[in-house]
Amino acid sequence: MGPEPVARLVAAHVRRLRRDRGWSAEKLADVCGPGGPTRSTIAKIESGVRKSVSAEEIAALARALDVTPSELMAPDAGEPLWAPPERSLQSVVDALEQVSGLRDPSTSRFLVRLLQDRLGTRLNLTEHTNNRLYLYELVVACKAHMGGLSALVEIVAELFPGSLSVEWLSRAVADLEPAALLGADARDDLVTMLAERHWSRLVEDYRAAVGPYATDPGGSDAASYVAEAEALNAPASGTPPLFTFVELLAARAGGDLGERLRDWVREQATAMGVPVPAPATVTEGRPGAFLVVQVEHDPLDPDQYAVRYWTQLTSDDLRPGDSLTGRLADVRRLVVDLVADAEASWAADAEYIRVEFLLPRDLLGLPVDQWPGRPEGEPPQPLGLRHQIVVRSLDRMRARHWHRAWRLRWDRLAEAESLLGKELLVPSAVTGPVELRRLDAELAATRQVIMVLPHRPQQLPDGDEVLIGLRAGMPAMLWLRDDRFTDHFEAEVGELLTAGRDLPETARLLRGAAFSAADPETHVGSHVTLLWDDPYRVINL
Repeated sequence: MGPEPVARLVAAHVRRLRRDRGWSAEKLADVCGPGGPTRSTIAKIESGVRKSVSAEEIAALARALDVTPSELMAPDAGEPLWAPPERSLQSVVDALEQVSGLRDPSTSRFLVRLLQDRLGTRLNLTEHTNNRLYLYELVVACKAHMGGLSALVEIVAELFPGSLSVEWLSRAVADLEPAALLGADARDDLVTMLAERHWSRLVEDYRAAVGPYATDPGGSDAASYVAEAEALNAPASGTPPLFTFVELLAARAGGDLGERLRDWVREQATAMGVPVPAPATVTEGRPGAFLVVQVEHDPLDPDQYAVRYWTQLTSDDLRPGDSLTGRLADVRRLVVDLVADAEASWAADAEYIRVEFLLPRDLLGLPVDQWPGRPEGEPPQPLGLRHQIVVRSLDRMRARHWHRAWRLRWDRLAEAESLLGKELLVPSAVTGPVELRRLDAELAATRQVIMVLPHRPQQLPDGDEVLIGLRAGMPAMLWLRDDRFTDHFEAEVGELLTAGRDLPETARLLRGAAFSAADPETHVGSHVTLLWDDPYRVINL
């Protein structure tokens, strides 16, 4: 019997080593650290949903589990190192290891330069002292590009003609790569048409067409998604996933390009004798963009703040960014830079940008909506003028035993067109433990989904209104940061609550009204905090 596919071997070793340590998948993700595999990714690897594992993920998992990458890829005891024709990347790596000339690092680098010239793209490979890990990363990089593995075989054959190990490599790649679905001309025609426009929802459309657990090719061009979809097996309907994907892009494009893409699908499906996909429908509007910024005190220096951030388009996974430590002024500057980058790059086509501040209880009162919204040198304006600004609870995200009530209330909120009548109004500040207990009991007996505080919450030794609301599962809260404007706030609450699920946008408009006032500081819109906390967008902390 041949060796197991690499992903299956890694899954078995990771699952065993994690359980040996008594770790959950979440704990392993924490040890991997920022940029490493998330809890969701680890679960998909271990369950076999993920059919491939990148070299970076293997390296991060190996460091976290205190083993070498080779040990994570090692076959079970008694398994031979090479037994073609098993369909695995390991078979290709094994064959490359038999090419004696590639044991010289300078020859390997020359091979990579030739590959880059042949593929017309740069292969971003990490230098490794472990030659096998380097070869594995090379194979993964080649597989990510259309025709990459074939180009690898051709160049190795040119460098080492007549070698038995090259014959071995050719057989391994031929067995690994499925038979091409398309002819070269048909593929070129499709890629040329797709290059005619920018596809702002490429990831969303790809997942809608081929399934939510499909591997994301990770590229920004449509050609990489074509290559990935072409290699997928057809479902029971018999229609290749690639054709379903192109049909969805045709619906997205519309006009002449949409008709040409549909003609291409019909021509290819007819030639292959497979069903033509049903006409696709697309989601109206553009995606929303989310920037999640976690801020908390540095445990070693109370004047410093530890910051992490993530970015996300509507249905994409949260993508972690860098971490930093600095003073509050540094944090404000970072947020300005992150928003400017979102406007110019990854969120340029978004319907809106929502900045979510993930904060512990003692920082939920920060006036983040009034932080600078533009770089120095540009006319000043608050962050909440152009972007939806909400806060989220870091304490609740970490307290798993609070999540059930949180999800139940959010589900009721998500169904509501208006929040009027679904609010719990706390008319005056809670000042002692007896009042806190009464509020706690009232929350336990109510199905309200938003708590409204027309005053500044009081932080007491035994808790406060906000903490009690978080524990009770309140997914939304509105409160005033300055008691001078209580009357104005109460006058605005009805209109705000009528917005229902659009409350973050309505709050933004209220802040805009404040900015247009003669003195923004005297307008209630400059002093309102909105906690808007979706329990289905939890970050593995």
